[in-house]
Amino acid sequence: MRSVVRIVLLGLLATAVVGVPAAAAPRWWDPPARSIAAHAWAGSARQGGTLLVAVEVRVPRRLARKGVVPVASATIHFASGDVAVDLAGRDRALRGHGLGGRAWWAPVRYWRGVTRVPVGATEEVGRVAVDVTVTLGDGSVTVTSFGRIRKARGTTTPPPTVPDPEQPPCTAGCDEL
Repeated sequence: MRSVVRIVLLGLLATAVVGVPAAAAPRWWDPPARSIAAHAWAGSARQGGTLLVAVEVRVPRRLARKGVVPVASATIHFASGDVAVDLAGRDRALRGHGLGGRAWWAPVRYWRGVTRVPVGATEEVGRVAVDVTVTLGDGSVTVTSFGRIRKARGTTTPPPTVPDPEQPPCTAGCDEL
């Protein structure tokens, strides 16, 4: 029994000494990854209405303590052409909830940028790609989302004209009919 305990203890000691090198071990002073977490979305709009484009950015703690605010811009790829807009931002604390569920001394960690884009009355119905670019500190990230253009209310599409199958096609003298 003593030899089994001795072997197990020597095995644990060898694992502790040789196991993970000190350089590969995580340290508490390592800065977090420099990634920007952003989520963008676009709403749906009727022809002649407005399309809502929004983005929510999670600001890393190291930048929130410094008071760094994100800057966001969006490019909406309509069928008639691209439209570029800037997103007006606000942090979560300014939403009418007092301090927004956080302590008064804690930095604001979430930022939301919102804008409304006018849609032309003759815009093509269907999906619309939206590219939102967020710049925070030194880095930037582009997030793609999709919106939807719906046909305007009260507009009816004319029925397609179907030729009469019993009448032969007009080859000459069609103006007389």
